[in-house]
Amino acid sequence: MKTKGEFIVTLRAKNSLGTDEKKFRIVCGDQMALTPPMGWNSWNCFAHAVSADKVKRAADALVKSGLINHGWTYINIDDFWQNHRDSKDPTLHGEFRDAQGFIVPNLRFPDMTGLADYIHGPRLEGGALFLARPVDVRRLRSELAARATGRANLREMGF
Repeated sequence: MKTKGEFIVTLRAKNSLGTDEKKFRIVCGDQMALTPPMGWNSWNCFAHAVSADKVKRAADALVKSGLINHGWTYINIDDFWQNHRDSKDPTLHGEFRDAQGFIVPNLRFPDMTGLADYIHGPRLEGGALFLARPVDVRRLRSELAARATGRANLREMGF
């Protein structure tokens, strides 16, 4: 964009059924996306049954279908890449954090860095939701530090 600001655009359509028009307000800063952020989210498809293999197949589908060329660029993994305390599924059991405080992925996600590299290979963006486990007030300060460590951990993995 050459100029920041607010722009009013009128879109008109005409076919055998008639004509119509609608005004749209577009507000621009220094940059404007050509498409809204679009992508795939593991929860919408697999919920708690997501795995690294399923995430890779979703990334491949965005590329092979051509959707990547139309703004579909995000692969988002919901929190079931983590271990879950109350799950009956043994693949979701294990330590939540390692000795350095980093999140430990569950057995379905053996290589999060490799998965991030796979997603980024064809120019896709990756994201992973992480949940800080419930804590009481006495542990709040350490939990806030753990959240910061979790964000740093995901950045280190490439997400």
